[in-house]
Amino acid sequence: MTVVALLTALAVPVPGTTSAADPAVTVTSPGGYAVTDGVPTPADLQAQRRKLDELRQTVQEQTDELSRATADLEAAALEAATALEAYTTAVRASQQAQAVEDRERRLLLEARLELAQNRRELGRWARQAYQGGAAYEEHPAVVTLLGARSTDEAATTLALLRGVGRAKGRAVNAVEAAERRQNVATTRAGSAASAAAAAQSAAAEAKQARDEAVARQREKVATLETALRSTTQEAAEAEAEERRLREAAELARRLRESGGPGGNAVTGEVGDCTGGDVALYLNGEIPLEALCPLAAAPGHRLRADAAFAFDKLAGEYARTFGRLPCVSDSYRDYPSQVSLRARKPGLAAVPGTSNHGWGTAVDLCGGIESFGTPQHEWLVVNGPMFGWYHPSWAQAGGSKPEPWHFEYGG
Repeated sequence: MTVVALLTALAVPVPGTTSAADPAVTVTSPGGYAVTDGVPTPADLQAQRRKLDELRQTVQEQTDELSRATADLEAAALEAATALEAYTTAVRASQQAQAVEDRERRLLLEARLELAQNRRELGRWARQAYQGGAAYEEHPAVVTLLGARSTDEAATTLALLRGVGRAKGRAVNAVEAAERRQNVATTRAGSAASAAAAAQSAAAEAKQARDEAVARQREKVATLETALRSTTQEAAEAEAEERRLREAAELARRLRESGGPGGNAVTGEVGDCTGGDVALYLNGEIPLEALCPLAAAPGHRLRADAAFAFDKLAGEYARTFGRLPCVSDSYRDYPSQVSLRARKPGLAAVPGTSNHGWGTAVDLCGGIESFGTPQHEWLVVNGPMFGWYHPSWAQAGGSKPEPWHFEYGG
């Protein structure tokens, strides 16, 4: 991307292109504050960073709240599982109670059948008593079981039974026992049914309460997840905006320091390689395809005219010393200059100001890197004939002696 295109993308005005009709344009950034002339100020960056910090804090708080809600949901789910287990147990208990009730009802039916059988047996006794007579006044249960309608009728009936022997008393006792079993069976059946219904109802209510609690907690978790996604997206957008403003501010600074694009035009003779329009790029931002390779030093590149001139200088150097000059560095991109500056702050130039970033400087070796050597002295004397010179600041008495550093002047 050319510097002009990059400036446009970052909303930074290109020097010399300010609109005469509106020289100071104020725009509103996605962060919600005004940015004059498209160049963010320190206050702009601080405002965006504050917003980003606030959003990050909100993301953290929402994340923590979601974690707590998720833990609560897990606890509610465990309680629901316990309630389900209790409900299942209650259902089984209800089924067992129903089985007991069914069994008791069968007993009741058996007792009634036995009672009917004894009624028939008593009728047989009555016939026998009528024929023979017997004293059975002591058996009032017989009166009840035979369903006498009056005292006289009962007396007549008892008179008929007097003929029944004492051996038949066991049958009457059996009838009384059947009546007692009937009452017990009925009571048991009712109790079992009531207990089963109560247990199942309580378990169902408990299960429903736990299920509703889980549903409410799931809804809460879903709401928190939605809010967290929204805030996270907003934070990502704020971070992208903060990065854009920071890059725009850095680019504007570099533009001021380098004099802007257009200060690095090809001015000298070029060979077969013409390179690209390097004037469109900032210091250290020139793409390699816009530069030309050095025939005398494979792997190194310079601006088209500087490369052509250096190769001619290298040929003359080889005729004198029998070998090509040694090149240790040529074009240096901006990140490399930043790294070098960090490692050698007293030696490397400020990033964005070095001629290596323009593709018009080389660092040499093979004897040239030392003052007073034949190779160094020859290059100092003969280099200018090819447009290459040893700058005064790099000379032995200069502000920062660098015998290896030579620059192209066109």
